[in-house]
Order: sequence, then C-alpha cells, then structure tokens
Amino acid sequence: MGDLDVLVERRHFRRAHAILLAHGYNFEFRSPLEEAELDAAEQGGGAEYWKLLPSGEKMWFELQWRPVAGRWIRPDQEPSAEELMARSIPIEGTAVRLLAPEDNLLQVALHTAKHSYVRAPGFRLHTDVDRIVRRQVIDWNLFVKRVKALQVKTAVYFSLALPKLLFDTPIPDDVLDQLRPPAWKERLISRWLQKVGIFNPDKPKFGRLEFILFTAMLYDDAGGLWRGIFPDSAWMQKHYGFTNKLLLPLYHGRRIANLAFRRISS
Repeated sequence: MGDLDVLVERRHFRRAHAILLAHGYNFEFRSPLEEAELDAAEQGGGAEYWKLLPSGEKMWFELQWRPVAGRWIRPDQEPSAEELMARSIPIEGTAVRLLAPEDNLLQVALHTAKHSYVRAPGFRLHTDVDRIVRRQVIDWNLFVKRVKALQVKTAVYFSLALPKLLFDTPIPDDVLDQLRPPAWKERLISRWLQKVGIFNPDKPKFGRLEFILFTAMLYDDAGGLWRGIFPDSAWMQKHYGFTNKLLLPLYHGRRIANLAFRRISS
C-alpha cells in the first residue's frame, strides 16, 4: 500500500517522533542509503516509520518538517512548514488539517520534480497532480504568483504539462504559458523525458552525471543554480550545525560531494 505524509513544524518534530514510537511505529527508512538516526533525520527534513496493520500489510508513515526535502532544492525555494500550516484548512469533524489548495498543488508539483518526473513512484506522481486539480478549486493567479516568488517556474511547468498531456488535466493554457521555460530548454527536457520514459520507474533512468545535468536544467537561471549549490553561510551553519565560519569551505565541500554522489538529503 501507499504511505501517509504528515507535516509538522520543526519545533514539534522530536515530540511527534516520540508519539509515533509510543504508538508502536518502527523508526526505519525505506532507502538503504539512510540510517535511522534521529539527529540526521531531523537535519535532513524528516523521518520514516512503519507499522503492521491488522491485515498484515505494512503502512509507512512519513513525518516531515520540510515540505519537499529535496537535495537540490534551494533553501529559499522551499515553502516553510510554518507558512503552510498557517494557511492550512480544517477538515470538518476532525482535528486534521489539509494544505490550502494552492499550497497542496505546489508541494506536489515540487515533489514530482524532485523525482525527476519519471523516477519511482513514477507515473503515479502525475495522477497526484491530476487529482488535486480536478478535486480542488485552485486560485490560479495566486498559484502562479507563489511559483514565481519561489523561482521554480521550470520545475513546476513540467509537473503540470505532463498530466495535462497524459490525462487532459484541466490546467489553464495561460498558466502554462506564464511558467513555460525558454523554447530550447523545453525541447531539451522534453526529449530527455521521452528518452527515459515515464513507465518502469524502478529501472535506472539516469547515470550520475546525467542526473546532475538534468536537475541543473530545472533551475530557472544560472544564478539560481549557483545558489542551490552554494547556499548562504547562515543556512550552511544552521543546517550542518557549526559556528566557526572558517569551517565553511569544508562543509561546502561536503555538500558538493553529497550532491554528486549520494541520493539522499544534503
């Protein structure tokens, strides 16, 4: 079966972790590249847990304080959990809240881009976009405004264009026109996606260098790519937990190595 994704503010992350363990959830990542270590999980943006249901099926529970938690997403491009929760809407008759429609679509669009549109879970990523657009009322002007403010037009464009092509998802043409990247970039990324295909998501889609080049193409401009590779010193110190600025080159080197060689949060 699938999984359940829950967003919390970072200040509540460890408390939520303790609650899950108390209710019989097992702290374990599905990826063999990640270790079930709480400090590392918090630094990376979230943790995974599982529990056996009465049916014998394993249910996975993802606890996140970062809404996207992609390795390559720039720190200032990711909506903060605090903002998203402040704009969230209640589900009548429950204590559960749901992301506002525009935030929900933006988060799913960035999540789709994080998986390069074709890597596991692959095809299902595009059905998520289709479901949100068809079942919720989207303020498209507000949505485009937030996409532009985060400078993620290219990444979001393909997350919308693909389900529109596959399922005729009712995304307004003028929305796509406002987000459309330069013609050369649109052609190059489109041909690349056609080459690797959207089916068989568990099969290798990119070599290491190909993955880096493809991901770099999703930035709106070269300046954004530079800031994605080299975040500002304040973010580096907070993310990696050091105070001596003389250590900045060391941690920048660590980040670059992680971006190049590890497919987990960096």
